[in-house]
Amino acid sequence: MLTTEQQEQFTQLWTQAQSTVACFVHTSIRDRGHAEDLLQEIAMTLLRKFTSYDTSKPFLPWAMGFAKFAILGSKRDYARSRLVFDEALLERISNTFLEVAPAQREEEAFLDICLTKLDPKARRMVRLRYYDSLDSGEIARVMGTTEVSIRVGLLRIREQLRKCIENQYQRERRYP
Repeated sequence: MLTTEQQEQFTQLWTQAQSTVACFVHTSIRDRGHAEDLLQEIAMTLLRKFTSYDTSKPFLPWAMGFAKFAILGSKRDYARSRLVFDEALLERISNTFLEVAPAQREEEAFLDICLTKLDPKARRMVRLRYYDSLDSGEIARVMGTTEVSIRVGLLRIREQLRKCIENQYQRERRYP
């Protein structure tokens, strides 16, 4: 059983690593539902095994090791799938995710900042499209507008977010 301190430490470390592990799992497992289930299984395994984690070492590589084994186990269960990675390729993908993780976290932080700068209607469109996974027709029905206006709006929002993130990068590089 984990102590309260260990639970808090795990929560903090998992929160930092989760997006990288999730990207790795979604890249390796094409079925979205299965990937989400597997990600939850990985999180539960990490929580159960957390007492064996060496806190002097980085958490992300430890978590990615469990993710690799979970994906390989899943590969056995889903052998009929047409897209199955061998162990060597999975190792290369895992190492790539470990390399890009810091930049990804920085981009996510910039995106969070930029999302707060959007007007409420634009934030709602983003939430409906990217968090609720609605298509432009469904968003139009929810928001009481046309599908074309939603598509154009999302295009403009993506451009606005891209520019904002680029500006955040420039500010960060100028004032580290």
